Amino acid sequence: MLKRSALTAIVLLAGCQYDPFAHEFTSRRPEAASVVGRYVPDDESRQRLRTRFAIEVSPDCEFVLNGDQTFVARSLPHCWYQTFDCEPGPETWKGTWTVEKDQEWWSVGLRVTSRNGEPAGYYMPMMLRGEEPPYLLHLTIGDPDSGDALAFQRESPPPR
Repeated sequence: MLKRSALTAIVLLAGCQYDPFAHEFTSRRPEAASVVGRYVPDDESRQRLRTRFAIEVSPDCEFVLNGDQTFVARSLPHCWYQTFDCEPGPETWKGTWTVEKDQEWWSVGLRVTSRNGEPAGYYMPMMLRGEEPPYLLHLTIGDPDSGDALAFQRESPPPR
């Protein structure tokens, strides 16, 4: 009986998942206005995609969250929505967003209505990192345990 319990514990521990960014995810609900702005990939993300996937992130890559809760994402690398299918080629997304609870954290919930100019209809959470503005916007690439992600830092705050 003891051996079976030990084996069960080992199997359960081996199956535990841990996103290495989870400790940075936002735990307090942010105001929607506090995430509005223009975001660009941070240097850490650019380096990780270059070394891990041989992808150069375009200098034109940006994520714009508008105050009317629409968004546009331009020149995104083709990576995170298909686990191991990172490849060159820019993606452009348009749609709407809201601040939403995601497990015990907060995210920007993206409803993509257009992908590369074609109609689309899917949802994707974009985790928020940090406990106060300016937040980082975090898109996981594939398995969260891998630590592969594209993080966007706010380059310009919302217009007043």
